Amino acid sequence: MKIHLIIITTLFLFSGCSDDVNKPVTDTFNLYGKWEVTSESDSRYYIFKTNNTWYELQEYRGISRRILSGVCTITKTQVDVGSIIWNYSIAGNQLTLTNVDKKITAVRNDSIPEETEWIKSPAILDSIVSFNFGSGDITSDGTNIWVPRGHYLLKVKPHTADTAGMYFSLPFYTYAVEWDGMSLWCHDDDQKKIKKINPADGSILFISRELPDYIRGIAFDGSSFWLSGYYPSPTYKYDPVSNSIVDSLPNFNEGALAFGRGHLYYIASGNIHKASLNPFNVVTAYEIPGRYLYGIAFDGTDFWVSTSNTLYKVKLD
Repeated sequence: MKIHLIIITTLFLFSGCSDDVNKPVTDTFNLYGKWEVTSESDSRYYIFKTNNTWYELQEYRGISRRILSGVCTITKTQVDVGSIIWNYSIAGNQLTLTNVDKKITAVRNDSIPEETEWIKSPAILDSIVSFNFGSGDITSDGTNIWVPRGHYLLKVKPHTADTAGMYFSLPFYTYAVEWDGMSLWCHDDDQKKIKKINPADGSILFISRELPDYIRGIAFDGSSFWLSGYYPSPTYKYDPVSNSIVDSLPNFNEGALAFGRGHLYYIASGNIHKASLNPFNVVTAYEIPGRYLYGIAFDGTDFWVSTSNTLYKVKLD
């Protein structure tokens, strides 16, 4: 009797091991959960959910967020995320992912934000469609939206959706415009300078010193301007009173800028990012699904962002 029991048990165990080799994992010790990558300089997080969806949260150079996602297949030794198959092992709270090209180490971290918090979808309050808003940095004077169009500035009236507006002809080419409460400031793409413009007739009131780089975005914080250039130049803080550079944000050089509610907002990889200063830190990011954004402006209450042919009024935190 004992012999029969031993044989039956042994056969059962052997059969169980054989069946489980490629069986998807369902126990609690496995890959499911949140993991913080420790083997790379850029911030990166993996989230594996029990419904077999996965998310990779990325923050490139500490300034630009994006999300990769899809359906995954998990076995006891491998995870298939669709385009890549990883071999994995878990020792305590440490995860190791390997394939023929790469090795990644990560630690379990339940405090990682959900994918819906990493990049949010803002409420769209209004939109204005035009044939061409270009790809420059826009601004708001509190009532109107100003759009740079090469040698012209276009004044758009949101409350009437008037995109015919008023054009100013400029004696220089510009990609960025900003409002300081009384006047417009545009960058001169030929001279590496920003110029103060009379909003009534487009005349030039003041010309800055030559700046370290060509300008892609301008934001006014109430007293100074933040000017974003081209990689690898940083974003500079310019004081118009002393006509000098007074500060910079190393490693930060993105496109359109706006300042509002004590934070710097900017466009990176076609999405909106909100950052605190001193020290610089990304607070959150926003995307309008299916839309690549170029310009951003704060009207005192809400934000306006632009695609090549649409202005969107959005509610941001």
